[in-house]
Amino acid sequence: MLKKSIVVGIICLLILTSIPTVLSNEDKPDLIIEDIVKKPSDIPILYWVYCTVRNIGDAKAEGFIDIEVDMIWMLFGKIPLVVVKSFSGSAYLEGGVQPGEAIDIFFAEIESFPYFGTYKLSSVVNPDGEIPEKIYNNNWYDKNCFIYYLPLPFLGYTIIWLT
Repeated sequence: MLKKSIVVGIICLLILTSIPTVLSNEDKPDLIIEDIVKKPSDIPILYWVYCTVRNIGDAKAEGFIDIEVDMIWMLFGKIPLVVVKSFSGSAYLEGGVQPGEAIDIFFAEIESFPYFGTYKLSSVVNPDGEIPEKIYNNNWYDKNCFIYYLPLPFLGYTIIWLT
């Protein structure tokens, strides 16, 4: 009986040590939102708003990269009160987003923002988890902004400060 136990133990030891250890998060992309930025559009005085998404993982992120952004009205600039608008965006980069590479994903024109107030832009990349990632807990990013609409003759001009 002791011989059988030793033989079974040795066989189990051989089997377990011959199987390579593979961590579940090896060689996967890891997407984060680095910033929310405004950039001039092709039309003068109009601005487009983007999320800058970076792949900090070890593998390229292939397929469509989706983002969702909620605009939350901040009472007295400090207390999040209500979601006033929701935006979404998507981008596809031929060949995927390589490790260390960043991509800007459009989600709104500034003209679609409310006319006045302090808001928090709360964003998430890969909200449905369609792209397998190393870490999903770093996919959120928040940025505060103050918006003031300056009426001009025949035109309106929205001033936005992203802080």
